[in-house]
Amino acid sequence: MERDFKFKIKGEIMKLKFKTTLLSFMLFLSTIPTFSVEIDWQEIKIESAADMNCIKFYNSNNGWMAGYSGTIFRTTDAGVTWIDHSTDTSNIFVDIFLFSDGTGWIVGTDGAISKVNSNGEVRKLESNSKLQFNSVFFLDKNIGWVTGENGIVLKTIDGGENWFILQHEIPNLHLWSIYFIDEMNGWVVGDMGAVLSTTNGGESWKSHKTPAIYRNLAVQFIDKSTGWVAGFGFIIKTTDGGESWLTTIQTTIFIVGNFKMLNSQIGWAGFDKNSVLFTSDGGVTWEFIDTPINAHLQGMDYVDNSLYAAFEGGKLYRGLTTVSVKNAEVDNNSKINVDYINNLIEVNSIQPFSINIFNLMGEQIYNRDVMNNDYNLDLSTLNLPIGIYILNVTSNNDIQAIKFAIKE
Repeated sequence: MERDFKFKIKGEIMKLKFKTTLLSFMLFLSTIPTFSVEIDWQEIKIESAADMNCIKFYNSNNGWMAGYSGTIFRTTDAGVTWIDHSTDTSNIFVDIFLFSDGTGWIVGTDGAISKVNSNGEVRKLESNSKLQFNSVFFLDKNIGWVTGENGIVLKTIDGGENWFILQHEIPNLHLWSIYFIDEMNGWVVGDMGAVLSTTNGGESWKSHKTPAIYRNLAVQFIDKSTGWVAGFGFIIKTTDGGESWLTTIQTTIFIVGNFKMLNSQIGWAGFDKNSVLFTSDGGVTWEFIDTPINAHLQGMDYVDNSLYAAFEGGKLYRGLTTVSVKNAEVDNNSKINVDYINNLIEVNSIQPFSINIFNLMGEQIYNRDVMNNDYNLDLSTLNLPIGIYILNVTSNNDIQAIKFAIKE
């Protein structure tokens, strides 16, 4: 039985350092603005030396983490303190899935499946299996799947009370991640480059040939066409449902895991050691950001500008992320003038222009094409939530960008 959750690689692991200037959204790729990301890492003390393999949050304050020797912890204060809910078992917990109301499932070795809720209750479920489960995914409170060693894929339609086996064409490979877009369409990945998809809820599976030919550890799709696979030496992306794949990272020395796209543009991933990865262009390019300690990254999650990272040896850190605009050089002869005073944006241009407002998740909040030379926008009329936003004004090849904050 494999228990290589640390994903260690023999030999020296190189440490790459890159300038953390991040490309803006694809609309303005290779132009301004670009983003710079800084992470302020803070160590969080927990009353356990056990390695934590997985950590997940379902809102900014509440989350779970689990790991070796039946260890389970819960937080209700954004990770400041952790409540021990450990089980009296030797199970190694490997993955967590949570809904926004706190309902969730934790899986691990020896067929272990536990169900949790927002009240802190942990209830053991019967899987009728002694195999190691590596990944769990639920579509709703009833329909879910787990996958793991020896190619096992189980499905439940009653929230995990009962499970039945799904068959597929590669029965002896270890599978590491499973993800479903809807009740019918899903993906599973694993050893020896395994990438499989289903269009009938897992009754049958189709194998896909990809550039990721080693151990694939993570898969995520945002719709039937667009998805990512990450693992030993690769991050690959498809935009046509797996018919073709773009290699966005290829290396022989690093392992990519803990993969999470927040939306179609913004995402995070963890390197086996020393780095986390950030993308702001849908995973086409990735930037490397140093982690606070030289240790293997076991589990990671991102919620509300906080990056939680669990390392070997029971080390836990919270990284507070700050995204700022870094303006490239702008033509001194720019014909666009943008002023921002007291929630009022004034734009003057000698040509028609377009105004776009994005939040820091890469989501477009506002768009308007203006044919006049002058335009005033009262931000109070947009009812924007408190937060930081990026304003882009474009006219032909002329671009101006500013960052502004909504405070109340």
